[in-house]
Amino acid sequence: MFQKRMHKYYFFFVENLVEYLQIPDITNSKTKLGDKAMEFKEYLEQFDAQEKINKLVKKYKSKRVVLYGAGQFAQVVFQNYDLSGLNIIAIADKRFEQDRQHEFFNLNCVKPNDLKYMDYDVILISNFDYKMFVNILDEQILYGTKNVAVEIRPLIKLSFNDIYLK
Repeated sequence: MFQKRMHKYYFFFVENLVEYLQIPDITNSKTKLGDKAMEFKEYLEQFDAQEKINKLVKKYKSKRVVLYGAGQFAQVVFQNYDLSGLNIIAIADKRFEQDRQHEFFNLNCVKPNDLKYMDYDVILISNFDYKMFVNILDEQILYGTKNVAVEIRPLIKLSFNDIYLK
């Protein structure tokens, strides 16, 4: 019985995956937020995220910025806060590795491995659990490349404990 169910769900999943890969990946200001994103939004309001972003704007005003992460957290930030003062040249995320049309708030969408060859000054991680992504960038993506010395920091410094253990 269990094998039949697994088999059934496997084909359902593959069928939907093929259909999913044919749909353009577009996220913009009209994209609906999920439950987890609503939690992020509430937390960012309490955290005074715009003040933190304004400090980053002052610090990196003349720098070319790449964002790393295009998930729900980044979506909440883009829909609710002003990032126009940052010179964001691209956003990198694993979801852009598929060969299909991508758009994320009118930004240049790139694959994480493209960060090895691009010219930029700083990477801002647009994910709530930024420490994991710093390690991925340092140890897997940028290691041994010209960009290994690029500054990497969170767009908004949050931790897993801040979100889940209130």
